[in-house]
Amino acid sequence: MHAQEPYLLRKLNKERLSRFCPDIKNKILLIPGAPARDILPKPNPVENKDYSKKNLVLLCVGRIHPRKGQLLLLQAIEKLPSQIKERITCWFVGPQTKPGYAKKVIEKSSKVGCDVKFLGDLKSKDLKEAYQNADIFALTSMPMPSSVEGFGIVYLEASSHGLPVLAHRVGGVEDAVLDGKTGLLCDPNKPDQLLENLKGLIEKPEKRKELGEAGAAWAAKHSWEKIAQRLYELA
Repeated sequence: MHAQEPYLLRKLNKERLSRFCPDIKNKILLIPGAPARDILPKPNPVENKDYSKKNLVLLCVGRIHPRKGQLLLLQAIEKLPSQIKERITCWFVGPQTKPGYAKKVIEKSSKVGCDVKFLGDLKSKDLKEAYQNADIFALTSMPMPSSVEGFGIVYLEASSHGLPVLAHRVGGVEDAVLDGKTGLLCDPNKPDQLLENLKGLIEKPEKRKELGEAGAAWAAKHSWEKIAQRLYELA
C-alpha cells in the first residue's frame, strides 16, 4: 500500500484483505509514512531548546480549510485570559484553499487579542525554520462527512522538533500523537477541553518540556530508512 494514501483507508483495506485472505494477515504491513528528510531537524533537537521562555510561538501547519479547524483554534485563543494572550504569537502556515473560510479565519484573527501571522505555503527550508522557532504546535482538525484526517505527517514533523502537540481526537491523529505523552488530544465537540489544554501548556513549561522531549523520541522512530528496513524484513 502506498505510504501517501489516507491512513484510515489503508487500515480499512488491511482489515478487508485480512478477512479475504486470513493466511497472509501477519504479512500485511501498514506503513504510516514519515516526515520528509529536508524538514527534519539536526540530531538532538531538544538539546538547546528553551522550554522556560515566557513569550511563545504557537504554530499551526495545514491548508486553511474547515477540516483543519483553524477557526476553532482562534476561538480558543480568544477565550484565554489577556495576560496569557500577551505572551503568545500565532503563526499559520499553509495555502488558503477555501476563500470563504479563509476570510472568516482572517477576520477572527484580528479580534483574538494576540499577534497572528499568516505565512502562506512555505518551502521546506522556511517550514523547517518555523518548526525550529515555535514552542507549541496546534492543528485542531475536525471530522467532516466527506473528508477525514489521516495519519498527519505534520504532527510528526512538529514532534521531531521537540514541540508539544495540541490536536483533536479525530481520524488517524491518534496514530501520530500519543495522548498525554507527546501531545494532548481532546474531543472536537468540546471546545472547553481545547481551551484548557492550550492554557495549561502555555502556563506549564515543564509540561511542554516533557511532551516535547517524548515527542522527539517518538518521531525518531518514524523514518523512511526504518520503513524500508521493515519492508525488507517482511520480504
